[in-house]
Amino acid sequence: MRRVALVTYHCPPVLNAESILVWKTLRRLSSQHAVTVFTSPIGRGGIDSAMAIPENVRVVREPDVQFSSRFLDRASNKAIGMLVDEKFPWSQLAELRVAHDEFDVIYSRSQPGASHILALRLKRLLNVPWVAQLSDPWASNPYHSSHTKFRSRVDAHYEARVVTECDRLIFPTVEIERLYERQYPSIDIRAKSVVLPHHTSTDLYTLQSAPISYSPNKLNLAYFGDFYGSRSPEPLIRAVNEICDKRPEVADKLLIHFVGNVESKFQPLVDSCRVPIRRGKVGYVESLNAMTNADILLLIDAPNPSGETPFFPSKLIDYLGARRPILGITELSGTAPNILRSYGYPVIRPEDVDGIREQLEAWMESPPTTSAKPIDDFLTDVVVDGLSDILEQA
Repeated sequence: MRRVALVTYHCPPVLNAESILVWKTLRRLSSQHAVTVFTSPIGRGGIDSAMAIPENVRVVREPDVQFSSRFLDRASNKAIGMLVDEKFPWSQLAELRVAHDEFDVIYSRSQPGASHILALRLKRLLNVPWVAQLSDPWASNPYHSSHTKFRSRVDAHYEARVVTECDRLIFPTVEIERLYERQYPSIDIRAKSVVLPHHTSTDLYTLQSAPISYSPNKLNLAYFGDFYGSRSPEPLIRAVNEICDKRPEVADKLLIHFVGNVESKFQPLVDSCRVPIRRGKVGYVESLNAMTNADILLLIDAPNPSGETPFFPSKLIDYLGARRPILGITELSGTAPNILRSYGYPVIRPEDVDGIREQLEAWMESPPTTSAKPIDDFLTDVVVDGLSDILEQA
């Protein structure tokens, strides 16, 4: 058993994708190691009380820049984000009062990159092995094109320090591992890295009932997650509207569910949909039960001019665990589309509205079937046991 210092800005019971992954990991990891979590204060974001941190995990919430006004918080993040990672102040304000306790290994996760910046401080303070898990590209994220040149240089500086000074690297996909190999040719990335995918736990799908009402007489399409930035519901809505233009009666046969936040800029688009769209928010465990009852689960990614997606949405593994048909509206190349195709599910580019329309029309005539392929490689026990081995070896 190792004494692990886990550094992550996002942590349960806060409800977001990274926090969910931390929770699922802690449920298993805390039975194998003594874990202390260095994280941020609980802010005003969504809270999921079902995601309780295991009692044997010590949580240290380091101070952060927070305002009583939500407007000031957003303005502060935007101003800071022009220069550095939005959570950079947290990585510098952390007092690390218990860091002088004895730890055997440091384990940091992203996003945000500030988690690794704080872990870098901890590494230099304690001089113990450090395992850094980079879930997404950091300085070379294709969706961060709006970052200032100064911010990009700062991100690249810290990323280089992390990649150089950590002892082991964990990537969720081979594609991201290769991206870092190309980005840092002077570092033998492959010698210090391992690929571990996102994971899901089958026991979670029946823990809580789903507060989502599906219509038994319609084809229920469900998207779980947020629409923000360039991740837009436009491809789906355009395709559905084209179907309704040709066949008006279809509006009574389809029902769309958006479970998550929809950025206000997309509201006119949502209002233009000729098919009813039901919106709501639920806790993570509730969402898993809701996934199991949908007719079709939607994976919708932002388009990438390169035609490849370097990302691995964690919700995709939850979708596979729900054992429902999946429509992938994402780029044709990358980990997510490769996984979808390996399970027999269609992948259509976000720009291909005709392709999305044709696939939905086909499924309305002949309902889709669920893949029988096992998901053993994506189970929490398997993946976290692999992580545990890395922490032991470090």
